[in-house]
Amino acid sequence: MPEQDQDNLPRRRPGAQLVPGSVEPPAESRSAAAVDPEQIRSRLSAFAEGVSAAARRTNSTTPGTKDSS
Repeated sequence: MPEQDQDNLPRRRPGAQLVPGSVEPPAESRSAAAVDPEQIRSRLSAFAEGVSAAARRTNSTTPGTKDSS
């Protein structure tokens, strides 16, 4: 009989239905502390600049729109 919670509903157990050996254990991942905050800041800044540049380019080359100034 499956385990039940306080509301008398069955409790799910992740992986309980898997055949043993059918799934490999998860590989070791890099910890969050291993990522340099300055590198993340640089990537996000470059991404934001790219989005802004694309928005400016799209706004200036859209045919049939009036200039907002």
